[in-house]
Amino acid sequence: MPIERAARNVLFGTPVVSHQIQKYMAQCKSCTVVQLREDFFDISKALFFSTIFNLTSRGVLERNGEQLIYKGNPQDIKGSGADRAWKAALMLGTFTSDKLAMVAELEQRYSTMLCKSWETDGYIIAVGYKQEHFAKFRVFRVAKPTQVRPRLRRGK
Repeated sequence: MPIERAARNVLFGTPVVSHQIQKYMAQCKSCTVVQLREDFFDISKALFFSTIFNLTSRGVLERNGEQLIYKGNPQDIKGSGADRAWKAALMLGTFTSDKLAMVAELEQRYSTMLCKSWETDGYIIAVGYKQEHFAKFRVFRVAKPTQVRPRLRRGK
């Protein structure tokens, strides 16, 4: 049954589309891509399919032809963007800023800014580089594993 965006925000308790789809799939366990697309009719096609791709690549959903199956969320990270990023960094061990952005569901720019700030403060250290296609990413490791996220530096 199609649900309007405002009603979904209240029903699922979040305006984030990927969290809404996860909660929806947790309830119904499996459905077809067409059914899911009909229920989330007001989301752009590009956003819908990129969200499905993100959730399947993270192992939350499994795609079997046109059928989507909910597998659970092994990386259930809640909180603000910086909190989610810090929890993801602790969980991943070694990571690049793009991997951190994907796991914590952040924009790439924000993830890069967090990594620079945490590296400056000594909370993470660069341990190498990772070459992907034409881009070269720095690989980081947590140096000071604290449960409370480090404070962010805001300009000078």
